[in-house]
Amino acid sequence: MAKVRLSETQKVPFKDIRVKGATGNVTDDVVEGLTTPMDLDVTFQRYGGVDPKTGEEIWIDIVEKDGQPVLDQELFKIVHGYEGAADEVAKFGRAADHSVVSALGPESYGKWEDAMRVCQASRAGETLEDATTVGLTAERKCVHWQNMAKEAWADAAAARAAGDEVAAKLYEEAAEAFVEESGRQFTKQTNRIVESRLAVLKKHGVELPESIQKFLNKAEAINMMGLEKVNGATAADVEGMLKTQFGSSLEETYHELNELTVLLNDMVSRINGDFVAPGAVRFL
Repeated sequence: MAKVRLSETQKVPFKDIRVKGATGNVTDDVVEGLTTPMDLDVTFQRYGGVDPKTGEEIWIDIVEKDGQPVLDQELFKIVHGYEGAADEVAKFGRAADHSVVSALGPESYGKWEDAMRVCQASRAGETLEDATTVGLTAERKCVHWQNMAKEAWADAAAARAAGDEVAAKLYEEAAEAFVEESGRQFTKQTNRIVESRLAVLKKHGVELPESIQKFLNKAEAINMMGLEKVNGATAADVEGMLKTQFGSSLEETYHELNELTVLLNDMVSRINGDFVAPGAVRFL
């Protein structure tokens, strides 16, 4: 189990390690090594003593570089039945979207309360403490899969140049799947961050810039990606649609999600009377 391996690498007792579901999608079965889902976000923590002022326990996040290899290896073993080599295991973890997150890590929304404000729709009306970090994280979760696709396309080109057409086609199929996953991540982040806050703003009668509707139209196009869907489209079709209809691209739209996160938080904060930062002016 991950906790056993972490207690060894962190050199602390087993009882001083705990696992938290960073986005509410970790189950007891995963922690106990019984099953492995896709798109898993986990925070590993070690016990840090007791706060002398409050008497509360202190738990310290284990950083990604220490926790990620442990998570990848444990989940790889569940699926394959054996422990793999480091590079094989790391590639498996990336493809399955298994992520260790810590408060200051690149997969984190920053502060724990901000993560809850993103993941729990009932808290969408609360002001994010660090919308910049939340926006960057949302964009990164999408662009990560775009970068994976670029690597796969490069591998496909290399395989084809070497005369291995079978491998080339497999890499191309993987690249297509990675782009589709980037779109799925975008849709998930848009629903969590944008749609939930738009609902709050509309409830308060806030007038929204027209540019937000343009963003939503592009989001609708991206959500079509995936031939398994009704009226689904290929990644290339969606890219073409974004270019011809909006003069945009997937990566530009992913960046707009980042900027829109900040703007919507500014608008929500004004409702709450705790305005925290200037908005993303390109949307105004």
